Formats: sequence, structure tokens, C-alpha cells
Amino acid sequence: MKRPLLLLLPVVLLGLVGCSTVETRIQQNADFFASLDPEDQVKIENGQIDLGFTPDMVYLAYGRPDRKKVEVTAEGEKEVWIYLTSESNYHGDAFYGWRPYRYYCPVRDRWFVYHRPIYRPVYRSDVYERASVEFMDGQVVAMSETGRRAGSRGYSTLPPHAPLRGHYW
Repeated sequence: MKRPLLLLLPVVLLGLVGCSTVETRIQQNADFFASLDPEDQVKIENGQIDLGFTPDMVYLAYGRPDRKKVEVTAEGEKEVWIYLTSESNYHGDAFYGWRPYRYYCPVRDRWFVYHRPIYRPVYRSDVYERASVEFMDGQVVAMSETGRRAGSRGYSTLPPHAPLRGHYW
């Protein structure tokens, strides 16, 4: 009886932590959300932001940023919130190793062993910048939604020295 309960524990903990959605962030900050203009409330409920929004309003609409940076310019200090997204891409098959097979030859009355190559699919997770928001004096002064590549976090099912079959990169 204890084993099924232990197996259910990670599922329950994951459900308690959960993902942060616009609705949950609004529920957690209900008083602040109620104090906003109706137009701003509609934008935040739709996951949109606008110039002049405060960091709290952007948090309600977009959530916690993946990265933050501070830039010092001639106009002053500005804070940039960066939101990332990732996507897993198939990069072909790669040689993974050899698998031995045995077979019996009745003519020679003996066993033989031969090896076949094993190939595994290779997937890489590419990270892209989804949006960036710039704040100056506690208000949004610039925002952009981009699709450009912010970096790459590569992982695969094979060691880095394994040769690829039919793909060169």
C-alpha cells in the first residue's frame, strides 16, 4: 500500500507547484489587478502588454522573465526582461554502437555471432528569445517580440565523438 502512495507523491507535488498562468497570477494578485484600469485588465487577461505598464503589470501578463539585465545608457539605467522559449528539433540518426546477434547454422552444426550497427535519433533543444521588455523609471519604454535564436542548448542520445549517418553538421 505504501508503494502506490510513494509513486503518487511526485504527481501531487507537481500539481501543487504547477505552471504559472495568467489566471493564476491574477488570482494571486487580485487586489492589485482590481485596482487597474479596465482596458489594462483586458490586455493583461489576453497576455498582452503596452507602453507605460509597470513591472508588476508585465509580470501578470507574461510571468517571471527567464533573464534580466541592466543596461546603463546616456538616458539613464534601464532594466531588460527577456523571455525565452525552446523547441526540440530532429537532427537525423547517429551511430550509437554495435549489437551482437547469434544464429545457429545446421549445415556446419555450430553457432555464429555477427554484429549489426545501432542507430538512434538525435534531437537538439534550441532556445529562442520570444520577447524582451525594457523598463526605465519603473515603466515599459520598449518591447519586442522576436523569433531570433538566443543560443543553443544541445543534447542528444549519443556521445559527442559518435559519427553521424547521412548528416554532417
